[in-house]
Amino acid sequence: DLPDDARRDLHYRVATAFEDLEPGDPALLAVHFQRAGMRDRALRYSIAAAEASVRALAFDRGVQFYRLALEVAEPERSQTGRLHVSIAEALVHAGRAAEAASSYEAAAQYAELEADRVQLQLAAVGQLLRGGHIDRGIELLKSLARSLGIRLPRTKTKALALLLFWRVQIAFRRLKPSELREVSAAEAA
Repeated sequence: DLPDDARRDLHYRVATAFEDLEPGDPALLAVHFQRAGMRDRALRYSIAAAEASVRALAFDRGVQFYRLALEVAEPERSQTGRLHVSIAEALVHAGRAAEAASSYEAAAQYAELEADRVQLQLAAVGQLLRGGHIDRGIELLKSLARSLGIRLPRTKTKALALLLFWRVQIAFRRLKPSELREVSAAEAA
């Protein structure tokens, strides 16, 4: 059993030796640099390995390396959010809707713009509904609507009438989101 310092040094030596090979295997490099404690290089190669995996349609492997990237990344807000989105997208392609929804929700916490936060939360709702997690999806949708000041209709009939009204309004005059909130509040009552 090697002491920790010796083990890190060994991983570093293996990683730098493989890095010199053309082309180096990003998955192998990511793991060895991570175990060597070289966060920046582990991050770079983790993302490269994840992207290569996704391009090869190996979505679960892509998720694995995006998660490794998230683990070694410095807690920079925008980078963390982008990594959560990448994880969510790979999970969607892997058919893992509930996990994708959780990743979209995590990404929404890092969104700098309100519009981005809303889009990510809507993506989470969509994945929950597609994955059969109807109750959780509806609860998230209700929470999102409340945060935007939109009152949802209480009955199916009101919901259908409101949907038809919105479609007609949008088709004829392109309602703005603020006008949709006003219409929603009036119709939901």
